[in-house]
Amino acid sequence: MLGKPQCEKVEFVRSDMWQSFLEMIAHHCPNAFNIFDRFRVLARMNKAIDEVCPAHGSRRL
Repeated sequence: MLGKPQCEKVEFVRSDMWQSFLEMIAHHCPNAFNIFDRFRVLARMNKAIDEVCPAHGSRRL
């Protein structure tokens, strides 16, 4: 496990979009830029498109 000085030096973190991970990263690595897993981003985008435009649900990004 990294100590506080090392965590503050972390510049990038890759994670999925689970709230517990986001909270942990924000708490322990406040200077880190969080890079989301592109699969999760696209899945959320497709779900939002399906909810807003159900007629276009078959068109995926």
